[in-house]
Amino acid sequence: MKLLLINPNTSDGFTSIAQKAADVYKNKDTIVKAVSSSCGPLTLEGYFDEIISSVGVLEIVQREKENYDGFIVACFSNHFSIYAARQITEKPVVGIFEPPMLLAKQLGAKFSIVTPSPRWKPLLEEGLEAVGMKQSCASIRVIGLDVEELECLQQEKLETYLLEEAKKAVKEDGAEVIVLGCCGLAGFDMRLREKLNIPVFDPVASAVKVLEDLVDLKMSTSRIMSYSPVIPQEYKNVPEVFHPLYEGSDSTQR
Repeated sequence: MKLLLINPNTSDGFTSIAQKAADVYKNKDTIVKAVSSSCGPLTLEGYFDEIISSVGVLEIVQREKENYDGFIVACFSNHFSIYAARQITEKPVVGIFEPPMLLAKQLGAKFSIVTPSPRWKPLLEEGLEAVGMKQSCASIRVIGLDVEELECLQQEKLETYLLEEAKKAVKEDGAEVIVLGCCGLAGFDMRLREKLNIPVFDPVASAVKVLEDLVDLKMSTSRIMSYSPVIPQEYKNVPEVFHPLYEGSDSTQR
């Protein structure tokens, strides 16, 4: 099984973090390759960055869709490129936002998300509603850092911040499970699990396991309605990699 994990930002540091998390949890016969987007922001800090990063993700999926069995978009949000990618490949495409919450629901009635930036909280609230998880989320706890700061902060200090907010989520909000809310937090789940004595989910690891199951079950994305193939029409100034999506149509590429 070959899976491609796409970091939608251009930070190779975050890609390396995601690769390590995937390698820890993947099945021994699964190959996971993590890559950074070739264009877009260094880190995703809000709506604008998320939209800009989508083109890079879709370029990678379109270029590599015959070479991998499934794809992961490694952004902890309801990233729109996930849905668009499902229109250009039948191979399963998952993000890292929904899988840890789906798994958390199997181990506790309520989970809390611990995430770095306060700028992300409104996006996560919207995302929870979009994927039907709002009622199961006890709280979104923020440690007060921009995503870019995660690479610079000492790991011990970052772990302390995460632990403090996770404890508050349990004691004050009624959380029974913790979901780490950023690709850059991958790798902290085991240490926090030992200290909190409750389940803690790494979003990258969760996505890998869910995608492995979909591939093992020989599942492909439904091609009717929501994820039906791209309709051939006229596109202007679209990257060349997308041209095969509408080849054979009467439209012309300008």
